Amino acid sequence: MPLADSSPAAPMATDISRKDREIARLSHEVTTLTLTVMHLQSDIDVRDAQIRTLKSSSGGSSTDDEVKELMELLGGLQQETQLLRQQLAQKDALVDALSAKVEGRVIDFVAVVKEKDLEIAELHADLSRLRADHIRTKRTQDGTGSGAKTPTTPVSIKRSSLRESFGNTLEFNKLNDDLASRDEEIAQLTTSVARYRRELEEIQAADDSKARELLEKDREIEAFKQSIEIMANDLDRKSTEIAKLTEQCKTLEAELVKLSEATQNNLRSSRTLEGKVEELEELNMNLDLQLSQAKDDYASMNSSITAELTQRCSELELLRKEVDSLKEINKTQASEVDTLLSDTSVLRKNNEQLQLKLRDSLTRLDSQQDHIAAISAEKQASDEEMALVKAQLNSLQAQEIDNRNEITSLSSSLNKKDEQIAVLQKQVEVIPSLLAEKEGLALDLRKSTDSLKAATDTIDRLTEELVDKKNKICAYKHDNESMFEDLRMRNNSMAQLQNDLKRLSESASQREADLAEQAQKLKAALSDGEHLTCINIGLTEDLQAKTEQVEKLENNLTAEKAITLEKSQELERVSALLDQREHDLEVAAETISTMKSTTDSLEKKANGHETRVLELTVENDRLMRELTECRGTLEQAEQQIRELEIAQAAKHEKIDTLEKELQRSTELYSSKDAELLHASQRLSSLEEENKALEATAKDSLNQVAAKTEQLDALQRSVAEYDRSARERDLELEALKNEAEVSSTRLASLLAQENSNNDLIEGLKRQVNEFSNKLLEAKQAQQESSRRCAELETDYYTLQCSLEEKQASLQLETEKCTNMAHKLSEATYLAEKYEGEKAQLISQLQQTREDLKEAEKEAELVRTNLKEKITECDGLAVKLSLLEDEHEVLKVNYARDKGELKEKERQMEDLENELLVAEDNVRELTNEMDEMRRQLESVLHEKQLQEVEVNRVTNTLNVTTDTMKKQSAERTLLMEKLRLKEEEYRIPQESLIKMAFYLREKGDEVTKLNELLAEKQKTIDDLLLRIETTNDPAIA
Repeated sequence: MPLADSSPAAPMATDISRKDREIARLSHEVTTLTLTVMHLQSDIDVRDAQIRTLKSSSGGSSTDDEVKELMELLGGLQQETQLLRQQLAQKDALVDALSAKVEGRVIDFVAVVKEKDLEIAELHADLSRLRADHIRTKRTQDGTGSGAKTPTTPVSIKRSSLRESFGNTLEFNKLNDDLASRDEEIAQLTTSVARYRRELEEIQAADDSKARELLEKDREIEAFKQSIEIMANDLDRKSTEIAKLTEQCKTLEAELVKLSEATQNNLRSSRTLEGKVEELEELNMNLDLQLSQAKDDYASMNSSITAELTQRCSELELLRKEVDSLKEINKTQASEVDTLLSDTSVLRKNNEQLQLKLRDSLTRLDSQQDHIAAISAEKQASDEEMALVKAQLNSLQAQEIDNRNEITSLSSSLNKKDEQIAVLQKQVEVIPSLLAEKEGLALDLRKSTDSLKAATDTIDRLTEELVDKKNKICAYKHDNESMFEDLRMRNNSMAQLQNDLKRLSESASQREADLAEQAQKLKAALSDGEHLTCINIGLTEDLQAKTEQVEKLENNLTAEKAITLEKSQELERVSALLDQREHDLEVAAETISTMKSTTDSLEKKANGHETRVLELTVENDRLMRELTECRGTLEQAEQQIRELEIAQAAKHEKIDTLEKELQRSTELYSSKDAELLHASQRLSSLEEENKALEATAKDSLNQVAAKTEQLDALQRSVAEYDRSARERDLELEALKNEAEVSSTRLASLLAQENSNNDLIEGLKRQVNEFSNKLLEAKQAQQESSRRCAELETDYYTLQCSLEEKQASLQLETEKCTNMAHKLSEATYLAEKYEGEKAQLISQLQQTREDLKEAEKEAELVRTNLKEKITECDGLAVKLSLLEDEHEVLKVNYARDKGELKEKERQMEDLENELLVAEDNVRELTNEMDEMRRQLESVLHEKQLQEVEVNRVTNTLNVTTDTMKKQSAERTLLMEKLRLKEEEYRIPQESLIKMAFYLREKGDEVTKLNELLAEKQKTIDDLLLRIETTNDPAIA
């Protein structure tokens, strides 16, 4: 069979190898893309954390650095999304090209299968043709000498011809045997053809499975595209959230402007109060100084905010294009603003209702005061009723005093709260930097851990791939060894066939010698006709055996051709596998380079961690110093508490004496109190209404207090890194000075006028209530510290609602102050009727207020001490946490160093293994190239040998035909000789002609023998060449 039949299998194997390479490359690229997506996901989580911190810190004051970092993060995210989209486009192009190749390959495989079917059909035609030739030779052998006529010959010529025909029949029998062996080889060839068909079907199934794998890869790539699109949408959503935050920062700045205007309005109102109250000028001067400081702070904050706004405007010009896409979001925010405005309108309506209720209560009080004036004329007639009214009036007066105190305390607490907010806003400026540092550390740690995980994963994956490749190489070596063993077996079988051919040639030469001897014997024994027929039969059998041997040789040659085709296909597969291994080695080298770059980045991050550790140690030292300072302040505060307790004991004694005097005065004025009983019953309804108003005011105050407590908790939890201890000590000293000044002023003003006493008491109560609220805020600080993480997100909404509530509370405080003035006027008219009683009550109230002030001062000092203790505990806890973090960072740094060293060693080992594998692959490729060349040379020589064998078989067929004709002629001659012997007399001339005729036939037989000898020599030469070509292939 020609060599061109194996050509369709070669492109199929090369296409399959290319397909495998492309699949491996695509899988590698898919893994790299998944890693990049994981990194992007971690970066997005980090950005989310930063956005949360920006939300939490945007309520007070946002810095330029945060906005710049956000803009840089947005730019980096946009670049990463562009790169991902480019990579997706490249992968789409690769997938399309691969799908086109796969479709073309399937069509080529079908053509290959058709060509193989044609080859098999050709083999069956050859088999049928060989069988027809064999049957035809048998028929010619059976039907020889039926109607031939020969001239009469002498007996000697007849005997020599019979001998020669006997030798030819032996050779013909040998050829028949060769044909039988050839039939057996044809049967073997049919089995090998069936096996080849099965292998082709298996190759088709493998190609179908590979096509399915490609479809699965396409589906995975589409899913990957969808995931990347989802990530891009997430990034767009994050960018919209950042734009929202920038707009919220703008609204906060506008609200800060509103706050500054509100503070200016408060200053104006305080100045009007200064004009009315001349006695409290010094105290108002202190308040003015504090307010001016706050105003300067606000002005500085506004200037810094304006500078930040200018910078941000320059930075946000790039984002104007994206603002167009966010108009719908602005509409939603506008709807939210409308809802907030509606809420403010509802609050205003509530305030107006409260004002109306207060006016109604004032009118009722005026009417009741008039009624009391009318009842004062009826005192003497109803002494018993006045005693009851007096008791109720005392309770009402106490409640009214409490209401006044609460109203004045609310006004003063709001002013102090504004001052406290101004101070805390300064402290809040430190929050973003600390949060940014924390987040930077957390990001660095996350990135380092992620990079280490990715590096370990890649190293494990590379090790697994190398192990798989080693196993595949071992399997390939084993397959090659099995293939070489098969080749050796086939070469041995070829050698055996060559030996059989040599033996056949030797037996043929021996038979020729035997034939020569038999011819000589035949010359001596021509009379034995029956013996000559037996010899002729033996010659025919020999000819059949030789023909069968020739057919066997041809079958062996065809089988060897098929085997060489299989080996060539296996060699092509091996070359494809070697190409794939080379591609895998290149991919491994690329991954090693990426691993080296990641190790370098990890070393840089480790250096950054070291620097951060040094910074943390410096911060630990600073916090220790602050702890020592806080302890000193705590000792001073304890001494002040002891002094206050001593003063409180003295005031208790004074209170006891004043209470005794009060008892005496109450006995004297019990008659007068009975008259006011009826008025107290009427005032009870007014008191209930006042209580309802007080409940509403208290609810609003409680809400504001809760909001302020949350703000204080958030701000104090962050201000631990700043100079909070010193500033609070200064605030405490300022409050103490204010309290001392207020106490001295109160003592002087109480002696002068009773009307101013109410204002001074109100101021004192405001200071005391502010201290109480500070106490409650500090107690709530411990609870709020736990909820700090949850309240960070609510910080912005709380601040906005707090600002609105502050504005509403300012209006309510103004209304309350007006009501307080009106109530003070009404009580002043009532106190005219009871001057003596008022003096005693005022003295008692002075002593009680002094005692309450002392108690409240002690409580303030205690609360300050508790605050300092909690702050010290918090600082100690944070010091311990920082130390733990420092130790953890050290341990992580040492561990990272060890892991980097181990990874470097593993990388070196992998590089060495890769070099060894590359050398092995090169050696294998060289060996396979040599094997290919040798097989090609062997195939070429076998083709030549097949041509020669075909030519020899044709000549042998011709010789067999001639020998059959000669045998038929010899049989005829033998019969004629027998007839002539029976006649007893043979003419001389016919004998002479018969002798000449036999000599001619003898010459022809000798020529045929010489041709056979030459053919045998050519066959021997061909066998020797085959042996010489197979020996280097085996080597």
